Amino acid sequence: DLGEYADLSIKRFTGEVLYKFITKSGYLKRLISSPSPSDEEKVKNIARFFDIIRSTSNIIAHDRVPQFISYLDLLIEAGDDPAAAEIDMEIDAVNVLTVHKAKGLEFPVVIMANLVSQRFPSYFRREGIPLPDLLIKDILPSGNFHLQEERRLFYVGMTRAKKELYFTSARDCGGKRPRKISQFIMEALDLSKADVVPNKVSSLEVIERNAPPAGKKGQREETIPPTEILTLSYRRIDDYLTCPLKYRYVHIIRVPIMQHHAV
Repeated sequence: DLGEYADLSIKRFTGEVLYKFITKSGYLKRLISSPSPSDEEKVKNIARFFDIIRSTSNIIAHDRVPQFISYLDLLIEAGDDPAAAEIDMEIDAVNVLTVHKAKGLEFPVVIMANLVSQRFPSYFRREGIPLPDLLIKDILPSGNFHLQEERRLFYVGMTRAKKELYFTSARDCGGKRPRKISQFIMEALDLSKADVVPNKVSSLEVIERNAPPAGKKGQREETIPPTEILTLSYRRIDDYLTCPLKYRYVHIIRVPIMQHHAV
């Protein structure tokens, strides 16, 4: 197989080679037949990668795998990262940012999430090869340098808020052990351990959360009017009438489909 793809990589277009690999190997079929949201996300990322290949084919002289990889390496070295593209902060929307990305910005309302121990402050991991003291020109602060740096970062996050600031934490963050509230919250609000009492939820409360909303028996829920007109082409309508699952794969998830050479 490697010899076959090596031969194709210098004879056929980059998109064709990749498409043949993900279909012949069964990888694409496994993803689209999986109910897992993570697998659906992988399909979307593959579709995005095909978009990059398609746009790159108009730039490079020869659309072949070796030339595409060389061009992709140049983009990576230049720091190009589509997944980390900058967003327009002037848009009236919720901005999800790391504290580092939020430096220099201000917002009317700031919500600092996941403020639990070993997350914020994060767990300190020592470097594998420590730097000799003789090579360090700067004077390092005494004490726990990592904790001090995390505390400064926490202060940066707090001061991004103009009007309202919210702290959130949770005992259950997906691990086996319950998490403790971040010590930085305790310091900022001047709280002691006795002041923080975890809210214990009973089993009945967990079950009741799944109950339908209260209302009159037989009363139909009001539908939310669409905010914009839904425009569909004849092809989309035909695809949906033929097979709703096909419509989902082609027009929503955008599973790449190899076109016939006569198209």
